[in-house]
Amino acid sequence: MRGLLLALAGVVLTAATVTAQVAPVKSGVYHWAAMPPAKAAGGRVERAVFIGSTLDLDSLDVRAITIPATVSADTVAGLDSLETFVLVKEGKLWATLSGVSRSLGAGGVALTLPGDMLVLANTGGVPATYYRFRYRSKAPMDMNRARQAGGSFMVDYADLTEKPTAVGFRRDVLNRPTAMFRRFESHWSSVKAGVRNHATHTHRADEFMMMTKGNVEMLIGQYEPPATIGDVVFLGSMLPHSLLSKGAGPAEYLVIQGE
Repeated sequence: MRGLLLALAGVVLTAATVTAQVAPVKSGVYHWAAMPPAKAAGGRVERAVFIGSTLDLDSLDVRAITIPATVSADTVAGLDSLETFVLVKEGKLWATLSGVSRSLGAGGVALTLPGDMLVLANTGGVPATYYRFRYRSKAPMDMNRARQAGGSFMVDYADLTEKPTAVGFRRDVLNRPTAMFRRFESHWSSVKAGVRNHATHTHRADEFMMMTKGNVEMLIGQYEPPATIGDVVFLGSMLPHSLLSKGAGPAEYLVIQGE
């Protein structure tokens, strides 16, 4: 009987752990200043942004990783069941994606399909930091769809075309299917000081924002939290949202939507 009770306790504990791991990510602003740094292998520093699930993802792990200038390269992706998206926050990295190499500076991104290998090396002479999104969809993974749409992808910020908008400018990154999403869209937005980015609206797709310049006042449902450089914003499906640029200069941020 004692053995049975211990076994049942183990099952309950395991179930509770699994539940905790896949709890839905809460909409809101995740402030850089509130992300405690943790030492990792090779002198790296990791900051957990959030871990959980979303409308279309049963597993999502977002963290910021800082690589010192003198350590070996990071193998960022290469898992068969997870897709990975990387944004360089600061510094300069040499990225090798499935045998193709190039430099990625601040604002550079890489999308890596399951099974493809992404390796990042710090070549800037100072610490470099990148955000890493690893995720798995609730819907079955579709590698054929992803390959037909163009496969894994990386681009530097300087290579993106800047297009003026009524509130500032926009740089489109990509808009196409991936292995985990039937639609994955990402773009940079810049909003002039004192201006709202767009009318408050909703959409089905979950949205992520990474702030890289300026200060804003978010409108998330009924709340108006501030966000600044380094902060990550998560906007759940059908949640009314917009932002007001409130700094002395423009605010700039990367948007990701997937569904």
